[in-house]
Amino acid sequence: LHPLGAQGLNLSLRDCAVLAEEICDAVRVGLDIGSGTVLRRYATRRRADIVTRSVGTGTLNRMVSNDISLLRSLRQAGIGTIAAI
Repeated sequence: LHPLGAQGLNLSLRDCAVLAEEICDAVRVGLDIGSGTVLRRYATRRRADIVTRSVGTGTLNRMVSNDISLLRSLRQAGIGTIAAI
């Protein structure tokens, strides 16, 4: 996968895992799995990861799709360093 696409896949997998945990917890204590309480808990648990990943991915996307000479030079140096490793 392209690194940007992989971030979306990773987020989706973590979304599924957290949602499954919240559903199991709700069932265990007898809550309606579609209740606002359960859904808010899920959203709260996922918010930081989603915001952080979205900002990081958006920044990375702007860096690799920008043709400003300084950014192009930095991008080439970074790719060269990774290739050398």
